[in-house]
Amino acid sequence: MNVCIISPEFPPLTNWGGIATFNYQLAILLSKIKHKVHILTYDSKGNASWDETLIENRLYIHYVKFKTDSKLINFFYYRFPFGLIRKIIKKFYPLFIFTLDWNIFSFLAFQKLYEQVPFDVIHTPIYYSPAFLIALKYRRIPIINHAQGPQSFFNKYEPVSFDNKLKSLMEDKYMEKYSKYVISCSQDLEQKIIQKLPKLNKKIFYMPNWLTFSCYFNKEPINIDNIIYMGRLEYRKGVDLLLKAFVDIASQKKDVKLWLIGEPASNFPHNKSFIDIYTMVKKMSLSKSIVSRIFFLPRIDERRTLIEVLKKLKGIAVFPSRYEPFGFVTIEAMALGYIVIASKNGGGKEIISNQIDGFLIKPCVEDIKKTLNKVISMSNEEINCISFKAVNKIKDNFNEKIARLKLKQIYSKLLSSIEDIN
Repeated sequence: MNVCIISPEFPPLTNWGGIATFNYQLAILLSKIKHKVHILTYDSKGNASWDETLIENRLYIHYVKFKTDSKLINFFYYRFPFGLIRKIIKKFYPLFIFTLDWNIFSFLAFQKLYEQVPFDVIHTPIYYSPAFLIALKYRRIPIINHAQGPQSFFNKYEPVSFDNKLKSLMEDKYMEKYSKYVISCSQDLEQKIIQKLPKLNKKIFYMPNWLTFSCYFNKEPINIDNIIYMGRLEYRKGVDLLLKAFVDIASQKKDVKLWLIGEPASNFPHNKSFIDIYTMVKKMSLSKSIVSRIFFLPRIDERRTLIEVLKKLKGIAVFPSRYEPFGFVTIEAMALGYIVIASKNGGGKEIISNQIDGFLIKPCVEDIKKTLNKVISMSNEEINCISFKAVNKIKDNFNEKIARLKLKQIYSKLLSSIEDIN
């Protein structure tokens, strides 16, 4: 089958966040099961436009240029008169403008590509409704929408804005109206989607995310003095809860250190405004002894580099999200042999068996403190036992082999339905 993966998120020219990582692994896996895969994405600026063969002539990447071939149309769109309207709208609704830009220019790029490649299926994440306009014209091409957590489920954890509400409305309508199938990364998310959009009940599948395991293997010892968080430094992820718990623990345990790896977001409520995690640390007026043990590392986009850093820091990973659809970082940390403490709100409870291969907590300061103190006081034998079980859990349950079988089942069902129609 000819498959088109459509998403503005794809490495290496956009960051290795959860969506980009998933898209990359999906593309590789589809090509391995003999599908011809084309990725329609962009370079994070909309300037690049080229094709590159990636694997055995079965996987191609196409960068969408955010311009047309007509200088006149580009002038109208970016300068005058629509450019003035865009500028005003973008000031208040940047997500809407990006969604609009992406859909317009990916549609134009898809039209050209479709003349050369008769696609059998479009596979997209729901993020930014990436094939909304394409779905309107190319109705005969079935769309698989892969849910990693639509915006509507995140809105209550972010600053209230019409922009986010508009984005979530578009995502929900796109998923409900244009999906042949929906794939959910967790059973928890699957249930939430069915509750919100009951029409999807008969065409939704559960398929957990997966890892290509070998690159995570290591024999580094666990340093329980290292407490690590990786991911976006934002309110929904509960980084503020971890910070407060660490401060209490660090005041009594002089060797513990906190490592926060990721990109900051200014969405932590403070008085009547929002601040980032750096500002929060300053406002807490902490002692030099504690501040000197809080380390911020910028987002590391190159996956191998990130994995090598994590191997060196190997310790206790804490992911206290107020809500997490799946938790890609959870399975990564477990694969590396970390002791993982994760929120039970969302997909974490489907990954971790509490107190056997990790720990599940309520996303609150007291639960984080209690569990961290418990882990810190454990013997080396107990710690190594949990680490060993965590590694094997990921190896046995969240691997490429299982993902391949599930993906084959879904695509076989899709192929049968197409043949029935024909």
